[in-house]
Amino acid sequence: MDENRTVSVSCVSDENYYCGLLVTLHSLVSHTKEGSHLICHVLDTGLSEKSKTDLVNHLSLIPERSVKVVFHPLDASQFEGLPEWRGSRTAYGRLLLHDILKDEDYTIYTDVDTLWLRDVSELWAMRAEVPVLAAVPDGSGLMDLSSGEERSREFSKLGKSILPGHYYCSGLLLMNLKELRGRNFTEAWRGFLNEYSSTVKFPDQDIYNCFFQPPEVKRLDFKWGEFSTVYGERGLQEPCVIHYANQAPWNHKITAVAMFWWRYVRQNLKRSRFSYAANWRCFLFSLLRIPFVFNIVYAIPFLINKKAYMKRKNAIYMGF
Repeated sequence: MDENRTVSVSCVSDENYYCGLLVTLHSLVSHTKEGSHLICHVLDTGLSEKSKTDLVNHLSLIPERSVKVVFHPLDASQFEGLPEWRGSRTAYGRLLLHDILKDEDYTIYTDVDTLWLRDVSELWAMRAEVPVLAAVPDGSGLMDLSSGEERSREFSKLGKSILPGHYYCSGLLLMNLKELRGRNFTEAWRGFLNEYSSTVKFPDQDIYNCFFQPPEVKRLDFKWGEFSTVYGERGLQEPCVIHYANQAPWNHKITAVAMFWWRYVRQNLKRSRFSYAANWRCFLFSLLRIPFVFNIVYAIPFLINKKAYMKRKNAIYMGF
């Protein structure tokens, strides 16, 4: 692969997360400058053939971009016995990217609960500056949402000294694969988990943080992975990547920031299997944006708990 002309992007998904995978990659490709060449590596932990065909077809319809999708079957049973994250162990897949992508020196890993509103090639251009990883600090530049304080206390029990402000999120990583291979990282992290699995809370994220800290990790601007919970605090006037951490739009209630995701589906994926759901969500949201309707729907919660009522109102009206 000609790394000077092609952007390498990687993610992991099963069938349950297919809607997120589709929107993540479609929005990423759509916001990459025209004339770009992208190779999208999908670690497949249980995608149906229908979904794989559907993904390729949708990405191929984006004009002025050359996109190649490569599926890498990944047997999640190899992670049996390791700590789960929300009932799944698929997150460990990104810890094997340096082994799977043997012919590549760099890749950009992205979670599939993201909405891309900026050009990924800007991030790709930074790869020569990356010793091992480039990552976004955990949380937000506007609100204290980081798990760093709590995780640093736990790591100290293992003899790992990590400053809370250096704890980063693994939802988006620019990875120096060649360097990871040279350090025999797979053998190292498996050995670490065999000894300290009971201490790991966020499987792959904790592992990366334990092994790599500044200066081996380049700090990225929060706008490469801003948590969705901050919107209202910061609008979307500037290009960013929204990370719906713990707030996947397809699983959570209607909120203003979730509607950016659903509107993207309605406007750009009109023939997808999720278009009906997008139209329905957008219709409900438009009704709730009418103060009279909102007050009728949430009259009882207001009488019971005014604070909960205001929180709900802020979630629907924020950012607009």
